[in-house]
Amino acid sequence: MEIVFDNVSFLDKNKDTLLKDINFTINGGSIIGVYGENINLFIDMFMITKRPTNGILYMNKRKIKRTNHIENIDGIQNKVGYVFDPEGYKFKKKTIYDEVNSYIEKYNVNPSNVKKHIASSLKIANLDVDVNRNPNELSYSEKKKLIFACVMSYNPELVLFDNFDRGLYFRDADYFRKLFVKLRNQYNKTIMLFNSDSRFLFDVVNRVMVFDKTLVFDKEENPFYDNSLYKYIDVPKIVEFTRYAHKEGHNILEYTDTKELIKELYRNIK
Repeated sequence: MEIVFDNVSFLDKNKDTLLKDINFTINGGSIIGVYGENINLFIDMFMITKRPTNGILYMNKRKIKRTNHIENIDGIQNKVGYVFDPEGYKFKKKTIYDEVNSYIEKYNVNPSNVKKHIASSLKIANLDVDVNRNPNELSYSEKKKLIFACVMSYNPELVLFDNFDRGLYFRDADYFRKLFVKLRNQYNKTIMLFNSDSRFLFDVVNRVMVFDKTLVFDKEENPFYDNSLYKYIDVPKIVEFTRYAHKEGHNILEYTDTKELIKELYRNIK
């Protein structure tokens, strides 16, 4: 999915500027880390629950303005999935099966075998539970996985994650990092991770964007090795280590893969 922000601004009901003169393009097959102020507004605009106050948002070349009529708006919204933070959320259905199935019905998926489709969606989300359980009895991290399974059941092109790594065990976090890369590389998905820990994003994203009313940082090539990023977010430990090694005179390359860094260290020690 191609997304274009063309000089987009957003004002709240008091006419205070929350976003100003935003310009960027996102092409399909991207994993993007998004940080900063008022970034949930982007989720709202991607879901078309809010529109720009000024400027134009293009989604798959469809024009979205403050006042224009959007023909077949469902056709755009069905291509967007939102994995929200389940804290305080109460699922509407009595079973996990019915919760996933409600998304299948809402988005008119029509699988040949609903039972297998639901099982496949749960498997992708790494959620191994009895489908007859009450979803509200799940743990916090399991609820996140269930929401992800619901979203994957209708196969959107753009998937938005709100602090998805929070509360995940290390093994789960590692699984999803690998899954995101697979979804990008094999299925050309666009994945946007909002305000996630830099340690979770470090070896996964191919772009980092930071907003403070305007777009203050936007980089695709090794964004976590750009020192200007750390005015806005915490420095990942691997970057701290590489900086220290350089300071001590060691010619360590700027790795994003920890295993490759260890190999490099071994070669230098020898």
